[in-house]
Amino acid sequence: MTTPSAAHYWIVVLDIENFSARSNPLQFLLREAMHRLVRTAVRDTYFEWDELGVKDEGDGMILFFPTQVQPIRIVSGFVDRLHEGLIEARSIYSAEHEIRFRVALHHGMATADESGFPGQATNTACRLVDAELLRTVLTAAAPTPLAVIASDDFYRTVIRPGDRAVKPDEWACVTVDLKKAPGTPAWINVPGQSTPPGLAGSPPPVITLPAGPAEPEQSAMDARGTLLADAGRVARQSGDDGLLYPLEMLSAELSRPDPSDARIVRSLAQIAKAWPALTQDPRLNAGFGGLCDLTTLKDAGKTGRP
Repeated sequence: MTTPSAAHYWIVVLDIENFSARSNPLQFLLREAMHRLVRTAVRDTYFEWDELGVKDEGDGMILFFPTQVQPIRIVSGFVDRLHEGLIEARSIYSAEHEIRFRVALHHGMATADESGFPGQATNTACRLVDAELLRTVLTAAAPTPLAVIASDDFYRTVIRPGDRAVKPDEWACVTVDLKKAPGTPAWINVPGQSTPPGLAGSPPPVITLPAGPAEPEQSAMDARGTLLADAGRVARQSGDDGLLYPLEMLSAELSRPDPSDARIVRSLAQIAKAWPALTQDPRLNAGFGGLCDLTTLKDAGKTGRP
């Protein structure tokens, strides 16, 4: 028997909030509403339903968009239309029939067979939609009917370039504990909100805090926050992922209630590796104030925790 060849897909996973807590008749009605909302969003974004791979998960769906589609249309088209459809549904249905979605965005290789699209990318997307942090955000975002999580790779490939109406700064950089992958970087967004609610600490969508020298009375955490903000400005000017990526990961880790020493040290090591190439450019150092020199960055990580 010949194994089918894998292909690349843009993967969208949807899951209905609190589905299993509903009665059987309500579950039936919610599934009907889900299929109608998803098909309408696909149609309104000018995708062809027959070109998609679709797997019904009972309390949700997995959509496999072929690799040739423009993935930005999934974010600024399909997800937006789905959000609008959910808002309209809220005006029609009673509170008992309320339907809200957790949505995960990812991409990668999967193999189409008679029962679905198995593959590591599919597994990752399904684990992302089940992330406890995404559940928390959707609960805190009420009455907004939708919360979205994107894998780090999807964010950097599709969302971060800022095409169309996508606003990268409204996506919060987080780490989520997935099965067999604790501390996985991801990005969360709630449509219509500049910062997703429900994140512990001070969630950093991207490092965009106002830059400035640390005052003597600042606490160690405040000083490090300013440090990261200034460093983030330099990294954004350079467009160098070699520095911006570990800065974002470091900032996300420091926002966790119990940050990991190992992840902080790993991020600092990546920053140290990328830093010299940037500091040799006078344009990037202009106005930097000397606060974020490499020595200060490395010293900031010696304690392991803020």
